[in-house]
Amino acid sequence: MKQKFKVSCIIIPLFFITGCYENQSTSKTPVKLFSYYQAPANLPDNIKKENISDLKKILTEKWEGNINVIDINTPEKLIQISSCEEYFKYSHQNLETRPLSYYKIFVRDTVLCEATRIIANGKPSSKTYLDSIVFDKHLPEKLPKQMAQIISTMESKRILANNNISTWAQVEPVTRTEKKGPYHLIYYNEGGSERLQLLAKGDFNQDGIEDMLIQINDAVEGGTYSATRLFLLTRLKPNGKIKLLNEWPKEPN
Repeated sequence: MKQKFKVSCIIIPLFFITGCYENQSTSKTPVKLFSYYQAPANLPDNIKKENISDLKKILTEKWEGNINVIDINTPEKLIQISSCEEYFKYSHQNLETRPLSYYKIFVRDTVLCEATRIIANGKPSSKTYLDSIVFDKHLPEKLPKQMAQIISTMESKRILANNNISTWAQVEPVTRTEKKGPYHLIYYNEGGSERLQLLAKGDFNQDGIEDMLIQINDAVEGGTYSATRLFLLTRLKPNGKIKLLNEWPKEPN
């Protein structure tokens, strides 16, 4: 007889999860928000971000100042954006900030808007294959190649087209790892670093299987380059490959 399994988890306060195990019951695993989640920086200081209902409010909360952008296809029209909700109205366009010097801040905050929306719309999961993943120095050997720090667009295209490269570690070996928390690590490479943080777990693509949302902050040693990136990942079977479902920011059309 085929056995039915579900994932039961022990959840403790402050949004951290400990051991998960398989058993015979059929209840669902709720969305888990971890303390590493960050709201857009230009929100009021007193904004709450402790649970899913708080995140839904963040999407409509007005920022403490507008960001002026243009669509590069119609540069004569200035657009003012002052909330995540307003950003989503124009997110399909090729946006640039005015002045252009605000662009890095704009990308960071809109990536955090994407994270907020994904988590807020998450559903409980019926199955999970993520619990055996260990957040340690070996994790880049299992994560997809898109998560490696690739600054050059040309180099990125070359690596993505190479079917012999599949993992972050194959793209850029990690020289040193610094563990900041259970799901918070800094991976150093020859020229820079990637700060990895687990933001949330849940069913974020409505297939019943638990996914995880990871944020990476890139930095280059001795330079001014920095970037905030977001990755939606899943695993479809026990000990299977970690699969990339989506990533942000998107490349311009």
